[in-house]
Amino acid sequence: MDLDFIKTYNLCIETCMGVKKGEKVLIITNDKNKEIAEGLASMVYLREADPYILSHTTKEIFKVEPPELIVECMKKADVILVALSFFEGANFFHTQARKDAIKRGGRFAMVWITPEIAKITKEEIYKTRELSVKIAEMLTIAKTARVRTKAGTDITMSLEGRKSIMLSSILDKPGNSGTVPEFAEAAIAPVEGTAEGVVVVDSNMAGFEDPIITPIVWKVKKGLVVEISGGEEAERLRDLLKDKDANSYNIAELGVGVVDKFRKFGDPDDKKLLGSGHIAIGDNRFGDGLITSQVHLDGVFKNMTLELDGKLIMQDGVLKV
Repeated sequence: MDLDFIKTYNLCIETCMGVKKGEKVLIITNDKNKEIAEGLASMVYLREADPYILSHTTKEIFKVEPPELIVECMKKADVILVALSFFEGANFFHTQARKDAIKRGGRFAMVWITPEIAKITKEEIYKTRELSVKIAEMLTIAKTARVRTKAGTDITMSLEGRKSIMLSSILDKPGNSGTVPEFAEAAIAPVEGTAEGVVVVDSNMAGFEDPIITPIVWKVKKGLVVEISGGEEAERLRDLLKDKDANSYNIAELGVGVVDKFRKFGDPDDKKLLGSGHIAIGDNRFGDGLITSQVHLDGVFKNMTLELDGKLIMQDGVLKV
C-alpha cells in the first residue's frame, strides 16, 4: 500500500472525521474501491473503534435512496464513510438516508482519494475550511446572485431567505457531512422559480466520466432549464434526463469552489476548485430547498465571475474579497 495513501487514510479517520474509541464506523464500498475501504478500516481499528464494511453494487445510474439494509445500518453508525466513485458518492449525499443519519448525530463523508489528493496536509485542510466558511456566510447574507463567465454563462437568481451550506473536510462534530480528505465548497439552493439566464457548462458534468469537450448550454426561465443545446455532451445530458421526473430541470444549487491547492481542471471533482462555479439541476433539499427529484446534477464552469447583491466577489476565477 502506498505510503501517501496510508497517511491520507489516517488523516481521513483522525483529522477529518475525529473517530473516537468505541465508535461504530460504517464503510460503504464496492469491489472497485475495496482497497480504500480496507485502508480506512485499518485506521479505524488502530483508534480502537469498530469498522464495518458493506459492499454496495447497483446497476442504476440514479437511485434516490440506498437499499433498506444500508439505510438501517446508517441509522446505527456514528460515522458513515462512502468509498465509491465520486459520482456514486455524490448520489449518496443527496438522499434522505444521509439527512436522517446526520439528524440523529451521525457524521457522513464521501471518500475521494487520488494520488495527487493523497499529498494533502492537515494544515491545508484547515486553511481551505476557513475560506469555505467565509464564502458560505456571504451567500447566506445575500439576496441576489449573478454568475457570469467569458464562455457565455450569465444567470441571475434570488437567494433571499436561504441559508447556504459550508462543505469542508473537517467533519468531527455530530451532524457534519461532506467529502474527505480534500474537498470544500460553499453552496446554496436558489429560491425556486427565480433563476433566469444562460448557463454554459465547460468543465465537467455530473454523470460524465470525461471533461466537457463541447460546452453544454442551458437556457433557463423561471427557475427551470427549458432548453439544452451543444454537441454530443448536450445530447447525452438530454438522454440522461428524458426518463426522469419533471423536477430534474429545476435550478437546484449555486456552488462556489474554494480549494486553492490543485488548480488543474479535468477531474470529476473540478467543482471544488477555487475559480470554478457550478449550478445543479434537480433535487435541492440539501439546503432549505423544497424540490424532490430523482437527480441532482452539477454543471461545472471555469473562471467564474460572481456578484452578490451587486458586489463583485470573484472575477474570472480570481477572488476579490
